[in-house]
Amino acid sequence: MKRDKQHTPAGPPCAELRPDDGIDPAVLFGRKRRPRGRHRKDMQLCGQAFETFCMVMDQLAHMEWATDLFVAQVTPAPDASRLRVSVGVYGDVPMTEALHRVGQLTQHAARFRWELGQAASRKRVPEIFFELAEEVEYGG
Repeated sequence: MKRDKQHTPAGPPCAELRPDDGIDPAVLFGRKRRPRGRHRKDMQLCGQAFETFCMVMDQLAHMEWATDLFVAQVTPAPDASRLRVSVGVYGDVPMTEALHRVGQLTQHAARFRWELGQAASRKRVPEIFFELAEEVEYGG
């Protein structure tokens, strides 16, 4: 048969109590969190997507509507599960024609996703949406 031991409460572990006693040291001395921004892997995926999409645009160049198009930028929107592809148009093309060409490019989004899936090793291939690049000046 075991004896029940009586526990006496121990005194404080230090000579004096201070206001920060009892606070988890990880909270006091832990690493500061980085501000939420672009994740390194997201930007790596965007770089791979940019290279892949430029290659696909070269392959589509034989189509008349795609001859003047180029990939200006690929960014995560809002994260790497969806990519925003900014597309520019070379030359003096009216805004309505440029928007029409980007619309035709949207019809080929499945091919872009397939090529990205082959180039990048990820569990899920992100969704892609195309937009007209704002930095490029357009005629009319």
